[in-house]
Amino acid sequence: MNKLALVPLLAALALSGCNPGQPSGGGSSASNVRGTAAPLSDSDFNAMSAEQQYQVVSKLLGTLYKGMPVDEFFDVSAGFDDPQVAYTNALARIRQAVTEDMPAVERDAIDRAIDGIDSEGNPNEELNMYTFDGDRPRALPLARMHEYPLSRDAYINWMAYFLANTIMYSPALEMESTDIVNVQNIVRRLVEQMTNGLSVRQMVRSQLPTIDRWRVSRSAENHALEAYELYLGLFDTEEDSRRGGIACKDLYLTDEDQGYQLARTDFPNYEEQLILDNYYVMTCDDLHDVIAGHPLLLPRVTEVIINYLMDGRTIGDRLAMVESIVGSGADTFEEIFTAILFSREYLLNTERPRSFEETTMSLLATLKWDPRFNEGIVDERIFDNMTSSEGGAQAIYLGTMGWHSMALKIGRTPFVPMDALSFANYHKGLREQLLRRSGAYTGEIVTVGRENIDTGEIDEVQIVVPGLILTEDTDADPGDVDTKLQPYLADIRPQDYLNLLFLSTLHRRADSEEMADLMTLFEDDLNFIRDDDDDGDLDVRTGFHDDIARETFDYASRLPEFYYVKSIN
Repeated sequence: MNKLALVPLLAALALSGCNPGQPSGGGSSASNVRGTAAPLSDSDFNAMSAEQQYQVVSKLLGTLYKGMPVDEFFDVSAGFDDPQVAYTNALARIRQAVTEDMPAVERDAIDRAIDGIDSEGNPNEELNMYTFDGDRPRALPLARMHEYPLSRDAYINWMAYFLANTIMYSPALEMESTDIVNVQNIVRRLVEQMTNGLSVRQMVRSQLPTIDRWRVSRSAENHALEAYELYLGLFDTEEDSRRGGIACKDLYLTDEDQGYQLARTDFPNYEEQLILDNYYVMTCDDLHDVIAGHPLLLPRVTEVIINYLMDGRTIGDRLAMVESIVGSGADTFEEIFTAILFSREYLLNTERPRSFEETTMSLLATLKWDPRFNEGIVDERIFDNMTSSEGGAQAIYLGTMGWHSMALKIGRTPFVPMDALSFANYHKGLREQLLRRSGAYTGEIVTVGRENIDTGEIDEVQIVVPGLILTEDTDADPGDVDTKLQPYLADIRPQDYLNLLFLSTLHRRADSEEMADLMTLFEDDLNFIRDDDDDGDLDVRTGFHDDIARETFDYASRLPEFYYVKSIN
């Protein structure tokens, strides 16, 4: 985006804003935003067709790295000729869910399961749900987002991960002066502050003086320059940066031999410095107060977020969204994100490429994936493999897609890289490691460790992990562990099964040409479908549901629409 394009809007907002030295109060929710960012109403959503409602829900949940299985949203027993919604008032329910905190006991239990913490508080590799061989602080937010039910806790972890990948909060792990501790500090701080409802101004003010920020800026003058650029969107500030550096001259970052620590010179500044035409500062604290209280802060922060979520929209569209949200009085990241995500403009009118996380994690949820499937590299190592090159599996490493996690100083680009190499790795990783490995979503019997509370020992037990196709056979003999088809697949027509698979990946039913071609392929060429009971109707042959899913998903992975957040209108 042209940096200069924001100047007229930001200047206008600055002139109409409150005293720039004082943080603004008040609050906002998605429901009281007016104008361009007005929310999609429940009545308009509920008036949509069942398929359109599922597209909106999948778009919203996919953005949040979540998904909804087809059999939960639709009444599968009614077929898909005229699909019926089972998960009614979905938009309102999702909007409510992201405002509700999880019970502390439930959250703690999930956190312990993720890392394999026993009842005594000790780590035990036989109990852990995930393995983190690389940089745990980068992978952990993804694990929590997947395991937490839709809730404010999942929402906050998603926002923290999102922000830590922007220029405003990137830990810049690529730099020699930063390390994984800075990643952990920033993500943890973001989660805690948003959980406690701190305003954007309070959060930026607390971020600026941290060693995590200084390890990226590295010098007093650059510290001032980056504060203007990152948080105010001001890029022509050479003299202001020099004066800001004077105000911060008592602080410096030590060299590598001394561990890149934040230290003081003991020679503070005693002369007031005029910055940004209107503000006199003497110390670095004064500079931080100006940045956090400046009228350009909220428009700039909102603009950064909108540029990611609404990539592909015109500059005018995005500026109108900024003005609408800032004008509503939104002053927390939670309010800003909620206003964007639940807006009519985002849900109905925005189309852009999906990130690898959006595509993959929404599929994991929709296809009922479980880390215990132990299939390929999409197993308990998945999030470690995605975020860190040290995870040992380049096939799904985000860095090979130009989409590094919390690594680059400038954060991620506001657009998903779609050059030939980045997209080839994106497609190859998703197709080969998930969609064509049906063991990752069929459901199966696995062996897991469980703590015996009486003895403290870890017992190995077999359980059925339900998936898209198989679930537990509750009619099996006592003591036996067995699987059976999911109830919604027991007598499903082949055409309905194909539509279920299409909805699971493309969020639409197969069109007439696709349906005819695939039915011919599976009946005549591959013999996956035939009239098994001689009643004149075609059936999916026993044991071939996974074969049909694999080939259908392979087809879906070759369509451009599979990689896009789509416009509903």
